[in-house]
Amino acid sequence: MDEIATSMGISKRTIYENFSDKRDLLLQCVEYFFRQAQSNVNIILKSSDNIINTIWKTMKCESDILGQAKYNFFNEIQKYFPDVYKSTVTIYKKQNFDNMEKLLKKGQEDKVIRKDIDIKITTVLLQEVGTLILDSDIFMKYSYEKHKVMHTFMSSFTRGICTEKGLKILELKNKK
Repeated sequence: MDEIATSMGISKRTIYENFSDKRDLLLQCVEYFFRQAQSNVNIILKSSDNIINTIWKTMKCESDILGQAKYNFFNEIQKYFPDVYKSTVTIYKKQNFDNMEKLLKKGQEDKVIRKDIDIKITTVLLQEVGTLILDSDIFMKYSYEKHKVMHTFMSSFTRGICTEKGLKILELKNKK
């Protein structure tokens, strides 16, 4: 709490006037973080012109937001504040899973995502690789930035699940 107060230029008393303890501060910050992420995803869903761009923008948005967190941040929450992890991160992952599953199904309906792709497995892969990139220090030891790793993964992965029609949309997106 001393470090937080110092970095914000306020007293610890001010923090404790607004939050009952460290757990409360963490819980409210993480909940805010995920509400922002979901709000951004909702904006993307309303404004995208096609499902390929929607999937790409959604993953980029989440990468940008989660990229602000330090490596192992979510692992530390799980270790030191398991109740906060369960009440926020687990719920967010489920919500994110459901959103991505719907997007991929819509992509299949629009014939831009291959029909031979198992949506549930693909969604798990997306989520778990995203978690690996964002939560683990595996890429940090190579001095790769999380954003660059996520972009590289998304470029390769998206190409692999697209139909010819989807690839044409992706190529147009990349030319912009």
